[in-house]
Amino acid sequence: MKKTNRKNKTNLVVNWPKGWFTVDSLLADNSDFVKITLRVRVGNALKEKALATLGTLKGSKGRPKLVFSTAPVSAETITSAKNAGVFLDESVINVVPVMDINASDTNVSDTNISVDTTETVETMPAVETSHSTVNA
Repeated sequence: MKKTNRKNKTNLVVNWPKGWFTVDSLLADNSDFVKITLRVRVGNALKEKALATLGTLKGSKGRPKLVFSTAPVSAETITSAKNAGVFLDESVINVVPVMDINASDTNVSDTNISVDTTETVETMPAVETSHSTVNA
């Protein structure tokens, strides 16, 4: 094929899917791309922290496929990946859930906190050193 007949595909934009995905499913959604180009774009997005690695998906043969998600990873994405048989990385399993705040939640109640101030603290005895005595 002549160089002049090739179509310039360097300006293509990746359509990142919602939820979790593999490179193969990403290739199915972005059919204009070549597989290696998508792998490079995924690698760059991982470096920029626009994507996160969820874990691996074991098929019937061969290496397990890496599973990705757009950052920040939601709890729904983690649950759906887990239900689909994805082996989650430890970094994803130990994610702390974040509280959702809605504008309609305007009722905030004050919480009274009582502190017991009758507790006494013992002081440490003097420590002898070779140079001087220090009182703590």
